[in-house]
Amino acid sequence: MRDTQLVYVYHNVVDARGDSAATESETFLAVEQAINELDELARKVILQFNTSTVLITADHGFLFQVSKLDAADRTTLVEKPSDTLKSKKRYVIADSLPANPSLWHGSTKNTAGTTSDTHFWIPKGANRFHFVGGARFVHGGAMPQEIVVPVVVVQQMRGEKAEQRSKRKVNIISPKSSLRMVNNIQSFDLMQTEAVSEQVLPVTVTVAIYDGDQSVSSEETVTFDCATDLMSERTRKVKLSLSGTDFDRRQDYFLVIKDKDFNTELERYRVTIDLAFTDDFF
Repeated sequence: MRDTQLVYVYHNVVDARGDSAATESETFLAVEQAINELDELARKVILQFNTSTVLITADHGFLFQVSKLDAADRTTLVEKPSDTLKSKKRYVIADSLPANPSLWHGSTKNTAGTTSDTHFWIPKGANRFHFVGGARFVHGGAMPQEIVVPVVVVQQMRGEKAEQRSKRKVNIISPKSSLRMVNNIQSFDLMQTEAVSEQVLPVTVTVAIYDGDQSVSSEETVTFDCATDLMSERTRKVKLSLSGTDFDRRQDYFLVIKDKDFNTELERYRVTIDLAFTDDFF
C-alpha cells in the first residue's frame, strides 16, 4: 500500500444478514458487529499502515421494522407493468410507467440527469411493494433513512492534540425514550453506551422519578463499569418504588439519571404513572 493513494474496502455484514428472510431478525446485531469491525479496521489501518486518513461511509441506508408487517404496510400493485427492468420491495423501474396517485412516480432524466427517460415507482412512506423473502429489512426507496448516509473522517491525533485528549465517563441511557409505570414497585433497564476502557471511565449514577424538582420515588445508586462490547452485558436493572399513590396518569413525571460524584443531571426520560389500583370504587 506504500505507493497507493486510495484503497477501497467493501464491508457487507449488514446487507448479508438483513437481506435474507432467515436472518433479517439479526439486523441490529449485524449493525453492532459492523460498527465494531469497522472501528477495529480503521485503527489497524492507521496504526499499522501509516495512513493519515480513513473515510467511512455507506452506499445506502435501510428501513427495519421489528414487528411483522401487516396489510397497512403494503402497497398493492393492481396493475403490474409487463416491461419492468427491475422490480424490488422499494422500487419498480421500467421504460414507461403510468401515473399512479398511490405511489411516487418519476423519471431518471429529472432525478439523475440520464439521457434515457427511464421511469420509476416508489411506495409512499415506509411501505413495501413485494414480499418475496424477508420484508422487515428493506432499502432502495426515497425515505431519509435510506438516502441520507453518514461520512465519518478518522484521523490519528498526534503531538499536542493526542496529549490533550481527556478521559471521560461512560454515558448511560434508557433503551426506551418513553417509560410507563403501572405498579408501585417497578424495574427499569439502563444501558451503558460503550465499553469502559483507558479513555472511557466507569460512572456511578443515582436514579429516581421526579415531579418537577420533587422526588416521588426511592433513589437507587448503580455503578456502570462493564468492559465488554456485548450490549446485553452493559445493561443494568434499577428497581424504584413510588412514594404515595396520588398520581395522575395525564401528568408528566420524569426518570432522572444523575452523576453521583457531582450531583449533575445526565439524562431524563418522561414517565407515565398509571397505577393498576385506583380510587374509582370509592
